[in-house]
Amino acid sequence: MLVEWLREAVTRHGLRPAIYGAGNPALERECQSAGLGRPIASHPAKGSVMRDAVLTWRLLGRLPADVPVLLAPGALQQSILQCVAVLLRRRRMAGYTPMAYSSRRMGFRGGRLRDWIAGHVIRRVDTWITISREQRELLVAKWRVARPVLVVPNRLALLERETRPAHTPSAGALRVLYVGRFDVHQKGLDWLCARLRVRREEWLGRMHFTFKGQGPFGAKLAQLRDEIGGGHVAVSPWGEVARAMAAADVLLLPSRYEGLPLVALEAAHYGLPVVASRQAGVSDLVPASCVFDFGDDEAMWGALEAMRDPGRRAAALAYSRRRVELTLSAASFGHAVDRVVEAFR
Repeated sequence: MLVEWLREAVTRHGLRPAIYGAGNPALERECQSAGLGRPIASHPAKGSVMRDAVLTWRLLGRLPADVPVLLAPGALQQSILQCVAVLLRRRRMAGYTPMAYSSRRMGFRGGRLRDWIAGHVIRRVDTWITISREQRELLVAKWRVARPVLVVPNRLALLERETRPAHTPSAGALRVLYVGRFDVHQKGLDWLCARLRVRREEWLGRMHFTFKGQGPFGAKLAQLRDEIGGGHVAVSPWGEVARAMAAADVLLLPSRYEGLPLVALEAAHYGLPVVASRQAGVSDLVPASCVFDFGDDEAMWGALEAMRDPGRRAAALAYSRRRVELTLSAASFGHAVDRVVEAFR
């Protein structure tokens, strides 16, 4: 999404970004396809936190003093030493983060001490850019950021150019799909697997679960499949997300925390209603009946059971598509990018 809105800024305002980062083939492909040029690999792919900060310091010494710096950590607590390097160079700095949660919420070590240190640095950044109203409120309330906080919503413009595969009608069991990283903590897969085991007699024959992705929890998911049976649980790698959604009835997001997962936008595009935890960051895009608090398995099962009704699935999908169009339209996305470019100026 960073590449998506930088491309929009180039098209609308002639912004001239230079991308510096570790050797990353996926990032390189995205930047080149967006017309942003090839990223400059300023350090090895597996650099340490301290090495990143030192190289950032050296890099800024070679750039003109009037060039603003945009750091894009995955979470606020990452790249703090790089922020310090930018501050010591007395450069104007913006930060782009999709998740403004605390260290404790995200399972990082250090807890309050880490957040206390990060907070002092975070409040020195000139402008923050995030992806949703919820994340903006966290920056202002939790982190006490008094500087401007702008919102550039996640939006997949590429979906507008893609055709939607025909949806396969359901015949029997509700087909529940999970798509994403097989991450044990953030994605809540450990909790979901435990619930599937404990309540297997309630859903066997009524629901079928498919897990699509990759990550460190993949072996545990395969173990669950082998234990319960491939006719009830399937595990598959990345790829062909559109077809997977066309062959499902509902997308399940049981996350402990998220920013605004792009897979929810894909689901709205490909015709799949979403059932998600309140912490998954999609409460503004799905009906209240499809939202449950993480850890409340009764509410999760109730929401999934409701999706067995084709009429309720259709209504939930229609609601999500209206909300996506209202909040993530091309016009609103463009206006958000305009505000970011003005902040850079």
